[in-house]
Amino acid sequence: MAIATFKRYKKKYLITKSMLDEIMPSLTEHMELDPFCIDGNEYRIYSIYYDTDNHDIIRQNSSKPVYKEKMRIRSYYDRKDPEDKVFMEIKKRERGREINGELS
Repeated sequence: MAIATFKRYKKKYLITKSMLDEIMPSLTEHMELDPFCIDGNEYRIYSIYYDTDNHDIIRQNSSKPVYKEKMRIRSYYDRKDPEDKVFMEIKKRERGREINGELS
C-alpha cells in the first residue's frame, strides 16, 4: 500500500498592527483559539534544544543533509506548577519532509 506524502511549504509575512486589526475579524470566523490559551490570553513557548559540546548537530543540519534531526524540550507554561506538562520532542526531517515524534 502506497503512503501519500506531500511537501509542506511555510511562507511568513510581516504585517503592521493596522493590517492585523483589519484582517482579524475575517480570520476569527475561520479559526479557534489554541487550547493552551487560558481565557483568551496569550502564552509563551519555552524551548531548550540539545546539542553536543562542539555543536555537531547544528553544524550538520546547517549543511542541508538529506536527513537531519534535533531534540528539544518544550513547555507552554511558566512552570510555576510542577504538574504542568513539558514535552520532549524529536524532530526529524528527510528530503524536506518533516516527521514529528513526541514523548511526554
